[in-house]
Amino acid sequence: FCPFGSPVQTFWPTDSDILVRRTVTFPAGASGVRVGLANDNDVFVYWNGNLVGSQAHGGCATHDSLVVSVPDALVQAGSNLLAVRGVDRGFKSFLDIRVSAVLNAPPDCTSAVASPSRLWPPNHKLRSVTLTVTDPDGDPVTVTITSVRQDEAVQGRGDGRTTPDAVLGSESDQVRLRAERSGNRDGRVYGVAFRALDSQGGSCTGMALVGVPHDRGRGRVPINSGLIFDSLGA
Repeated sequence: FCPFGSPVQTFWPTDSDILVRRTVTFPAGASGVRVGLANDNDVFVYWNGNLVGSQAHGGCATHDSLVVSVPDALVQAGSNLLAVRGVDRGFKSFLDIRVSAVLNAPPDCTSAVASPSRLWPPNHKLRSVTLTVTDPDGDPVTVTITSVRQDEAVQGRGDGRTTPDAVLGSESDQVRLRAERSGNRDGRVYGVAFRALDSQGGSCTGMALVGVPHDRGRGRVPINSGLIFDSLGA
């Protein structure tokens, strides 16, 4: 008799094989996946169809008598297939499996900050704006600006008729925005769309707003009337 912590949940006939399949789901960036097994007797471990470990085991099963490290290259974001083949060679039949991993939280795109977030004075010059995004795990984050839209025409009345109103910067997290607005409206709002990627493969998308006020009095807060114009175009 081999004592073991918890009662056996699945009865497995002696001198036979058993095949266990389980779907394991991970978010993007999961790493350090380990499969720990207690087995009586032999065991073969497959991850997404690849043999990642095996052991010929005699005697009583013990927790983590075999620990298999799954290569990060075999771990997919989303569903993964774990298959374990157990082989019994008599007396007692036992197989216990547990999976652990280091899970990565993606960047928090709601934390995006544009610096500066207000452009003044409205002198029609291009001003450099940088986006930053934080990561819950403290991982380095790369921000890539993908598009810029605005709520005023690129060439409209009262805005100096300059074009384009946005130029991508030399760094992926930078853009140059034109400090101008129509004198006939309620200020200009730019929407800077971006993608953020952390060093573990986690990602998110978002948009940061940058405003050009109408004035420094009652019109100091620009009103977003709809981001329908492509700032990067003519």
